Amino acid sequence: RTYVFTTETVIREGVTQHFKELGLNLDYSGFRALIPLRKIASGEYTVGIYITKGDIEALQYTGRVVDF
Repeated sequence: RTYVFTTETVIREGVTQHFKELGLNLDYSGFRALIPLRKIASGEYTVGIYITKGDIEALQYTGRVVDF
């Protein structure tokens, strides 16, 4: 099974400072999601990040596994 949840941006100014040698603004690199556990079937899941920006879509799995 696959579940997709909406996220909320979290400003992380410290990320830009930590990677300042890149010369990028990474302040908006944080996010949070509220996941309603009652809607998820029991099991083991691999966590992935799905990103959309305009016509671009990307999915990257994190290697993290969670068990519900």
